Amino acid sequence: MGVWGKIKDWVCRNKKSKALKKIYDLTHNDHEPDTESALKTITSFYQLKEMIYPGFQDRFQASVTENEDGTYTFAFSIKDAMDERKLVYGNFEKDVHAFSARKLTNNSEFLDTSNVSREGVDAALAKVAYNVALDKLEGISSPNQDRLYLHLLSERTKQKMGFDQRLAQEWITLQMKCFDYYALQRSSLDSIEGMDLTKTIETENEWIYNFARSMSSIKRNIQKPLAEKFNNKTNRLYDEPIYAEITDLKAVHSERTDKPLRAMTSQSQTIQNFRL
Repeated sequence: MGVWGKIKDWVCRNKKSKALKKIYDLTHNDHEPDTESALKTITSFYQLKEMIYPGFQDRFQASVTENEDGTYTFAFSIKDAMDERKLVYGNFEKDVHAFSARKLTNNSEFLDTSNVSREGVDAALAKVAYNVALDKLEGISSPNQDRLYLHLLSERTKQKMGFDQRLAQEWITLQMKCFDYYALQRSSLDSIEGMDLTKTIETENEWIYNFARSMSSIKRNIQKPLAEKFNNKTNRLYDEPIYAEITDLKAVHSERTDKPLRAMTSQSQTIQNFRL
């Protein structure tokens, strides 16, 4: 007998069709998801539990635990109906792939909001540049300077960002998309009907509060490997012999050029298309 056959009598009369859909979602997620996909599974489990008569809700068990590599495991089961299942989320590569594909917005308000209001996000982003002497980003509001994890970038990368502002813009783009990705997951969690995370603390539903906390932790944990990958990509790019003569890493900020690097062959497009 399947899960539905075992719990259908537990489901509130007017919730049966919705409950059947939630069971399908829970039993057809065998892949290792990104954090956004994990949220969908966690939401389905919580909502299914809420469709069950109170006398059977204690059969729904779940937990969120942190793994040694910084990922998290969501384990869930239904006593006498569904054996424990586990999914791991917060994987660096999967989450970066997911948020890199997102449309760019300034919901983070990292970009100067006055520039965005006047000219739009793309034009405001084009004004971003790294000032080597001041170790700060131009085109970014002062309160946000400390939110962009510049301290994780190597000095060599910063020098190159000072020479070519497109690298600074690429780093800001990653940070903006990263912010949007995790902020959206938290917003989606808070918008679940009847959800009040603070009221789940020290209850049988505390696992969903722990999931919310895990998203904040994942966002922090992802920054170091993100910076390492950005450093490595930047170094490999500029280590190409073709750039040796045109890249003066000792150039002062006032000598930075905003024009495309004049390199021959298809490698001249590499910087313009710099992606993680």
